[in-house]
Amino acid sequence: ALQASIGSGVEEALKAMEKAVILEPKQPLYHHNYATLLCSFTKDASNYYKISSNRVILKALKQYDIAMVLDPDNFEYAADRAEAFLDMSPFIYKDALKAWNTALKISSTQDERDWVNLQITIAHYKARRWSRASATLKKMSGEHHQPLMDQIQKAVITKIKTEKSKP
Repeated sequence: ALQASIGSGVEEALKAMEKAVILEPKQPLYHHNYATLLCSFTKDASNYYKISSNRVILKALKQYDIAMVLDPDNFEYAADRAEAFLDMSPFIYKDALKAWNTALKISSTQDERDWVNLQITIAHYKARRWSRASATLKKMSGEHHQPLMDQIQKAVITKIKTEKSKP
């Protein structure tokens, strides 16, 4: 739906996911999928539930938390939970870092570790912590996500130069 820009059917999907987590509350995949639906269609969910976008994300975080309790070593659940913090406004830097560090602890491949470090870099960037962003990029292997690494590194360098040139 996201790739095809299809927005119809979200209300039905939300109803179906609500029902799924009620019928099978111990199924972590259902909680994860419900949370991902909420985060993927925040505006639609906001309209459906008549709550703010931030409250939709908080609702999603609760579902991710349940999924993580039921399957604590699932990297995808931890990473998706951490990504939800990037959509909060205002950005909750410390909570985002904590969530990404949880994902890092359960990562099992270099690709996963690189993804986490890339996302931690983005969190530092959003928080205007340029030197931390640059340092975190250096933790990456360079095997994965090279175009994104290069793009962020250029943006960080530009921000550092801009701040140094201010009186």
